[in-house]
Amino acid sequence: MKSIFEQNPNHLNKAYDLLLEDSFSKNIWETGIYKTQRINWKDAPKARKEINEFHRSGIYIWGYDKTPLYVGKAEKLTFAKRFSRYAFGEKCQCRVGEKYSFQLKNGEDKKTFSELRKEFDMPSNSRALGAKTFGEIGAEKIWFILIPVEYEFITEIETELIYVAEQWNKSKGHRDLINLE
Repeated sequence: MKSIFEQNPNHLNKAYDLLLEDSFSKNIWETGIYKTQRINWKDAPKARKEINEFHRSGIYIWGYDKTPLYVGKAEKLTFAKRFSRYAFGEKCQCRVGEKYSFQLKNGEDKKTFSELRKEFDMPSNSRALGAKTFGEIGAEKIWFILIPVEYEFITEIETELIYVAEQWNKSKGHRDLINLE
């Protein structure tokens, strides 16, 4: 049996394009009702308190300006719990990225993700890679979008969406997703 994505190969592409078009047409979320606006990572604690969707599972997209960087899933955990690695705590990717941005702005040399991992005692190479990318882009620009999805479909959608997002980035002349690095 073919998956829905195999049966309708452009369906997810169109949905992703419309989602980003909608999100990019709105201001960054600051407070109140959430309608797939981008949320600056520094507002994650406030969003966790105010946005009901933060307490669900689903797909998330991280990016900057109008460029997606990473597609992930909160499958067994809610966004609120999954995002501890990204936006909550001193060793989270965004906080380390912010510190690294500051170092770069003050003339320090670029570091490898291994050097960042060691310097900031990060638990994995993938987290260090995210922090490195966020820092080099400028952590203040980093945003995320929450897309609640029913649990049984999360893995399939994430797998397909990474491919769709990479193709979308290429078609717009943007960098590769860090999922692929």
